[in-house]
Amino acid sequence: GNLTDVWVATNGSDSSGDGSMVSPFLSLQRAVATPWDRLQVWLMSGRYPAANNARLQIGAGRVTVLRAVEGKEVELDLAHSGPFLSADTGASIYLIGLRILRASLPTAKISSFLPSSSPFFVGSFLTALNTTTVVIDVCQVADCVPPVFVSRNSDCQIIDSFFLNHSVAQKSSQPASFISATDDNGHSIFALLNTSFSDAYIFISESEAPFEGAVFLSGFLSVEISDSAFSNISVTITDDSAQCYGALSVSNTADFT
Repeated sequence: GNLTDVWVATNGSDSSGDGSMVSPFLSLQRAVATPWDRLQVWLMSGRYPAANNARLQIGAGRVTVLRAVEGKEVELDLAHSGPFLSADTGASIYLIGLRILRASLPTAKISSFLPSSSPFFVGSFLTALNTTTVVIDVCQVADCVPPVFVSRNSDCQIIDSFFLNHSVAQKSSQPASFISATDDNGHSIFALLNTSFSDAYIFISESEAPFEGAVFLSGFLSVEISDSAFSNISVTITDDSAQCYGALSVSNTADFT
């Protein structure tokens, strides 16, 4: 079916705006709260603050497209106020042409190894469990921890995008990865096309928290990776028994190209 267009602008209003091009909303939270199940949110140019633009929740079965107006620069700076977006079962998420910064939550330093000027953060930029589709297209994601977690029957495509300046501190059994895609039940597709990862730092303080790759793929996935690059990724491990793998870790996938 057709998508319903809603508009958001830095000079819009969540109280008096109606979401049209001439009377846009101010925030993404207001836009995604509209009742339509197939929604396309157009962001006009500008820098959007954290207020009412973080912690977006996409309901079950909804199709949501968040995209910059063509030719316009759109930046969302969440200022470590929380994760950006999570999606319920059966949702489809499309992020197009956005620059997203600092989507995470501050947490206490894990070790005295870390300088006071370098806090680590928790909370995924994007979390999708049992979703239908996740597409990240022509986006730049910076200073988010960890960027993307997709699991269980979710097709994921990341195209023409950049991930940079990420820091992850792990102290649990979850892998310290910038993108994690797993599917133990179905047969999902993961595609990474013309995308780069750079200037990333991982700190691991115990053996049960392995670094399993900047991109960790596992389960019944069909994987395609092309024209992509990994650079300046460093790992510090304070437990000699901790495991460390390369920039890309693939386990038990159905197909790999």
